[in-house]
Amino acid sequence: MAWVLNFLAVPLWVIMWWSLGGFRSSKSTPWLWLPFILAILYLLVNGGLGLTYTGVGDTAYEESRFGFIDSRARLGIDAAAAAVIVATIVYGLTIKRLPKAFLRFVIAAFVALLGITAPILWVPIELPELFFLLRHIQTIAMNFALFWIVAALIVMLRDMFEHSEFIVKGKGHDGAEFSSEEKTSDRAG
Repeated sequence: MAWVLNFLAVPLWVIMWWSLGGFRSSKSTPWLWLPFILAILYLLVNGGLGLTYTGVGDTAYEESRFGFIDSRARLGIDAAAAAVIVATIVYGLTIKRLPKAFLRFVIAAFVALLGITAPILWVPIELPELFFLLRHIQTIAMNFALFWIVAALIVMLRDMFEHSEFIVKGKGHDGAEFSSEEKTSDRAG
C-alpha cells in the first residue's frame, strides 16, 4: 500500500513543481532540472522498494524508523534556515531584492517540513501498519522539501552569480561607485 503513495506522489511532485514556477524558472536556470529529476527518481525507487519488499515490521521497528526522518528533516530545516539567513544578509547589503523563485521554493520546503513531517500523529501501538503508512507519507513530504531547498539554493546562487559584477566592480552596498581614492585606501589598509 505504501508503494502506491510513492507512485501517486510523482504526479503530485510535477503539479507542485509547476505551481511553484519550477518549469518556468528552469528555462533560465537549467540546473533546476537536477532536483526535479532526482525527486522523481527517489519517488520511483522508494515505490519500487515498497513494491518489492512489502513487509511491515512490529511497532517498535516501525517507530524506530522515524528517527531517520527526524534527522533528515532537521538537516533540511537547518539548510533552509541557513539559505534564508545568507540570502537576507547578501541581498540586504547588495542587490536589495530576493528572487521570487527562491522564496517560493523555501516557503514550500518549510511548509512540507514543518506542516507534514514535524506534526505528531498518535498511532495506537496495536497498529504498526499505521506507523508504516505515516512513515511513508512523511518521507515523501521530507523528500519534496529537501529537493525544494536544493532548488532554492540553485536559484539563489545563480542570481548571486548574475549580480557578481555588481559586487566585485567596486560598488558599495547602496550601489554607489567608490571613488578611486577609496579603492586605493581600501587596498592599502
